[in-house]
Amino acid sequence: MTASVSPPPSPVTGAITGTDRWGLRARLRVGLALLVALVLATAATTVLAVRQYAAAVSAIDRDVALARKARAFGVDAREQYIHEVHTIILGDRSHVTHHAEWAGHFRVEARMLARELPADRPALDAIVQSSLTVDRAFREEILPAIDRGDRAAVRAAHDRVESAVVEMIQRADALGEHFEGRAASARATVHRRARLAAVVAILLATLAAALALVVARSVWHSIDGPITHLRAVAARITGGDTAARVG
Repeated sequence: MTASVSPPPSPVTGAITGTDRWGLRARLRVGLALLVALVLATAATTVLAVRQYAAAVSAIDRDVALARKARAFGVDAREQYIHEVHTIILGDRSHVTHHAEWAGHFRVEARMLARELPADRPALDAIVQSSLTVDRAFREEILPAIDRGDRAAVRAAHDRVESAVVEMIQRADALGEHFEGRAASARATVHRRARLAAVVAILLATLAAALALVVARSVWHSIDGPITHLRAVAARITGGDTAARVG
């Protein structure tokens, strides 16, 4: 009598294949790689934005300083002219020394500013040329005319000097406005770039958080499924089904 062979007990779950074993690992690798890439992209965006901001702030500070120095030329021109007028009114050389001091101060400031304005030298050179014209007219025309009491010559020279001084002040103010406008434009650009960098950083951070959530859910489901099956097998064995197998 041939003994009957009972079939092997059927497992509750199927055998774990290579695809199943590597699926979780692959998802973890891809997910972590994407997270690292997003973090690096966020860091790079932040570093680039900070560097651009620092460079822009430095350029703005420079333009503001140049605007202040350019407008100071207008002040120097006024002071220079004031001492010339005092000399004409008093009819003596009592203010010649003061006039020379302001003229010398103007030339020193012009030389210092010239080193900082390689691209804007024509505007500065025009102001300096007007200053030299005023100084020359004062020394070579006004003072000699005062010494000899020639009021008509003094008046004619003064008219030319006054016109040159007005031109100096206008050119100095225009140069100052040029740098102030450039600084204002740079500020607006910095604000736009800062907002853009903040938006990009927020988007990257949000994407990283969403990706982390997706990877976590995927990993959890990959782990939770087998654990659920193990619990089911344990429950069947506890209930007396000794043929239950995990697989």
